[in-house]
Amino acid sequence: MARIEVKETDMKRTGRVVFALAALVAVVQIGRAATPVDTRGHLLFLSPRVAEISNYQRKAQRWAAEISLGDRQMQNLLEDGGMDLFAQDGAYQEIAQRAAGAVTEIDGTSVPGSLTGLHQLMVQAAGANQAAAAAVGQWVSAPSGATRSQAQSAIAAVSTVLDRVYSNPWVIIEKSTESSHGP
Repeated sequence: MARIEVKETDMKRTGRVVFALAALVAVVQIGRAATPVDTRGHLLFLSPRVAEISNYQRKAQRWAAEISLGDRQMQNLLEDGGMDLFAQDGAYQEIAQRAAGAVTEIDGTSVPGSLTGLHQLMVQAAGANQAAAAAVGQWVSAPSGATRSQAQSAIAAVSTVLDRVYSNPWVIIEKSTESSHGP
């Protein structure tokens, strides 16, 4: 029987190489998991400036989706005449909180210089949404044809501004967040 001899130094060297390769594979996998991806799933290399722009675009998409959701909730509240006052109040409170939260968050967000126009659109959308929420609140507290008509007009204004937001080329439309306002 042939005997194979392996030096201890060769074993240590082999162990170090295997450990280094395993560490390299682990670092690559962690990097892939932590690296952001675009809408097609491709990895993005982000300089600080590109990261800021990409981050703002994602926020704008989320805000537009939240405003769109609030818009639909307001329409549903106006259409559902069978709700009692307490149910209407609960639905209205959720709408009003979402609208106020959007205004606060949008106003408090730093804006990359190249996306100032998009930011102005988002401010308009959030303001229109908050005004519509107030109009719906008027209708909930004093339901009449006039307050309903005012609320419907305010909701239509939100839809108009959202259409302008979604037509902005810097707003990334994701299939999971598309609404009646998306293309």
